[in-house]
Amino acid sequence: MSGLPSTYTPGQTYSIGVSVTGSGGGGFNLGVDHGQLSTGIGTGGVKVDTALNQATHTHNSGMRTWGLQWTAPGAGTGTATFNVAGLGANSNGGTSGDSWDTAQYTVAENTPANQPPSAANVMLSPSPAYTLDTLTLTYDYQDDDNDPESGSIITWYKDTIEQSSLSGQSSISSTLTTRGEEWYVEVTPSDGKDEGDTQLSNTVSIINSPPTASNVMINPSEPNSADDLTLVYSTSDSDQDSVSVSSVRWYVNDVREATFDDTLTISHIATRADDQWYAEIQFTDTFDLSSWYMTPPVTIESDNQPPVLESVSVESIEVNTTTDFTIEYAFTDPDADQITVVDVYWHKNDVNESQYDDMMTITSDMTTKGDTWKAVVRIFDGTSWSNTLESQVVTVINSAPEITMVEILPVEATQADTLSYEYTFTDVDGDSIDEVSESWVMWYSPEYVKGDPISLTLTVYDGEDWSSPFTVTKLLENAPPTVEFLTQGGNISAVEDLDIAFQSNDVEGEEVVVKIDWQKNGFLQGDYANLSLVPSTALSPLDLWTVTLTPYDGMDYGESVQATFTVVNALPVAVIEPQSTTGIIGIPFNFSAFESSDIDSLITEFIWEVDQVVEDTASAFSFTPTKETHMITLTVVDEFGGQGTATYTLSSTEAVMPTNLQISKFDRFVTITWEGEYASYQVLRDNVSIAEVFGNEFTDYPPVVGDYSYQVAPIIDGVAVNTNAPAQSISIEASSLNSDTSNDEGNTGLIISLSLILIGLFGVATMFIARGD
Repeated sequence: MSGLPSTYTPGQTYSIGVSVTGSGGGGFNLGVDHGQLSTGIGTGGVKVDTALNQATHTHNSGMRTWGLQWTAPGAGTGTATFNVAGLGANSNGGTSGDSWDTAQYTVAENTPANQPPSAANVMLSPSPAYTLDTLTLTYDYQDDDNDPESGSIITWYKDTIEQSSLSGQSSISSTLTTRGEEWYVEVTPSDGKDEGDTQLSNTVSIINSPPTASNVMINPSEPNSADDLTLVYSTSDSDQDSVSVSSVRWYVNDVREATFDDTLTISHIATRADDQWYAEIQFTDTFDLSSWYMTPPVTIESDNQPPVLESVSVESIEVNTTTDFTIEYAFTDPDADQITVVDVYWHKNDVNESQYDDMMTITSDMTTKGDTWKAVVRIFDGTSWSNTLESQVVTVINSAPEITMVEILPVEATQADTLSYEYTFTDVDGDSIDEVSESWVMWYSPEYVKGDPISLTLTVYDGEDWSSPFTVTKLLENAPPTVEFLTQGGNISAVEDLDIAFQSNDVEGEEVVVKIDWQKNGFLQGDYANLSLVPSTALSPLDLWTVTLTPYDGMDYGESVQATFTVVNALPVAVIEPQSTTGIIGIPFNFSAFESSDIDSLITEFIWEVDQVVEDTASAFSFTPTKETHMITLTVVDEFGGQGTATYTLSSTEAVMPTNLQISKFDRFVTITWEGEYASYQVLRDNVSIAEVFGNEFTDYPPVVGDYSYQVAPIIDGVAVNTNAPAQSISIEASSLNSDTSNDEGNTGLIISLSLILIGLFGVATMFIARGD
């Protein structure tokens, strides 16, 4: 291809050519993705399709070169791509010898440097804006490259806070604004390529819209002297605020009547024939005042001679709140006209009560105690109004209360009942009852006749007046007898008789018989029917006895009463009886539970604990202390599971060992002495007991020569405590013996030893006898 520029200028037309090489004729096909192809004024033999993006040869004329035109696309299109195919043919009527080829060419867009656009005269209108106004943004867009606006950024702000949901909008609805808000807009212009400087609009305040009014007029538009003048109008408010009347001015014959300021209705009493009236009115929505609106003027018409009202009176100047009162009047009319309208203005406590105007009678339901009433009256003959007169003042006084119902209670009353009553009343004045007067005729009253009904007469006082008396009567029913326990139920012992005391009563003085029923553990005990005592022999621990008393006066049974007695199991009493005298660590200490007792059953179990650890379950218990203090606990259990507990603090000391142990020998006699506080001691030779001694001395005759070790241990409660017992050693040598006397000495030693043994046995026997074991 030829004639293609290296870069194209948007919209410019270029002349391009296509050529193929080789012998013979040829053809081509050319396609482009951007821009438009045309035949132009080329060499001919080229045709372009209707889409203007495809071109080809027209016929085989032996041409190898073709010319056409290409108009470049608009700015911003980008690179254009040309795809071309060429064919070289030798015109032999076949495909042999023919050749073809393809090629692709690209032409980039010549893009000059873009100039960013600008925005000017950024305005938000209207300013200020009412709450029904649409806010509209306007600004001038400028681009030195004449690029159209594309992608400009519009940002809305309400009270300096960005409203992202409104971005890009050129206006916002009034539904999005509220009185008191401030709005502005930022505009950043864009041509689709570059963004210009951000411009800020003016700030628009949303202000209140004053209320408006229409159809402001006086009704009726053609009044006569019998008509009230009423100001009517229609209002609206763009902010939907509540609209009220701010000020009203009335004018009579162009003179302002300040007395009627802010009044919407002028009574016909204030109008006169031929007067011209108009009004001005102003409204408010609590934020702003409206403009003043003026009504069209109206003129009061009349030429009649008015009637003359001569008197106005009431039947009584004092009525109570149950009484109606009516006014009467007398008049004359110079024209003999009939009276068509009677205006009556009722004043209660000197204030007009307009809801009662034009009534001739005030009924009692309209009055309240303490009110004062008067009527102001004028009459109308169809054309003119008469003069105005006032009636006398009527004072409403108190109405006495009225009792509507009295009932003596209880409904089925007897002489045994405490009688009361209920009553209802009405008081048309709404007064409460300050005082009640009651008068009873009872069965104990002097005027009462036996068998007659009792009666109650009641009157009530509202602070000013007493009601009329209201009397009711009631025939009394028989009062059933009563019975009450003088003995209260509860826990009792099985070793005492169950004896109850009670008393009966009958308010009519009739004789009362009391039926007594006993139950044990839910079963009726017929043997004790109508008896007040159950002997202890019939009671067992844990039994539940119930007695029911039913009184009878010959006419009616009274209400039964019951008392329940529980035969409680008397707990056993645990007694710890020490059998030993002194507590010595390491020496058994004996205890007995034989003194424990139970007054109503047998003790079946003994539980001995030492320092909260169970040690034995027999009635007697022996324990060897291992420390200075032990807590001994005895728990006894009876056949019903009752328990009793006793404690004993066993204080023990270490046994006091003998002191100053001395040992000496004479020939083969060994004498041992010591000091100590106990009565008897055990003597051990080489850890073997050889004697129990009363006193503090012992002589031994060892059987053979040799070395010996002697210990002396105290005997406490018949038990020798030889742990830590003091010891001394001695040696018996053969060289120290006298051979001449050896036999005699041996015999003598044997005799002495036997004697000492007998003496020791006698001492032991004496000790055991002394203990009593």
